[in-house]
Amino acid sequence: MKKKMITFGGVIAAVLFALLAVHHFYTREVDTSKEPDTSKKEPAEYLHITATAYNNGQNDDDGISLVLYLYSIRDQTMSEIARFPIDPDYPVAFADLHDNKVYFSESNPGEDFDNLRTPRVTQVTHIRPKTLYLMDLDFGNYQPIYHTDQFEIRLTRQLDANRILMTWDPFMGASKPRTLRMLYLDTQKVEDFDAGY
Repeated sequence: MKKKMITFGGVIAAVLFALLAVHHFYTREVDTSKEPDTSKKEPAEYLHITATAYNNGQNDDDGISLVLYLYSIRDQTMSEIARFPIDPDYPVAFADLHDNKVYFSESNPGEDFDNLRTPRVTQVTHIRPKTLYLMDLDFGNYQPIYHTDQFEIRLTRQLDANRILMTWDPFMGASKPRTLRMLYLDTQKVEDFDAGY
């Protein structure tokens, strides 16, 4: 069966999976009565927009809230549907209009689980831990194949059943050009790769 490879931090779906895996997932009832009737024969289409906003509209003195907006494709209008007094670094939210619920992610105070630049990352290593996965073309049957917190993995390309070529940085914000490394799956050995140019 053909497989493809992704970096965990590089694909939105994978990031959402990580958030669900390490966060407490919350749901709240919301009043969607002001929204257009979605029970008509043709269901309305919406774009979910998740953002954060200053509670006082000017600065973070009074805190920050996660805000969920719905943009109506049909009417070309945007409305605020939910606001929560939390300050996630990577806000995620979704409104289930049919069941009148909003789902959103939040970490416990001080845990910073939704931040990929946790205190250890921002203050000590400047490296976001990376896990490479192999999965089927339908995004099923995924399995971890390599993990590191020693360097930043940027892009990957599977060359054959045993070799994966990676572009990498020694840490976030490194000023030198990115270079290549080869990962051998059978031994987990990583070595620098010279492209010859």
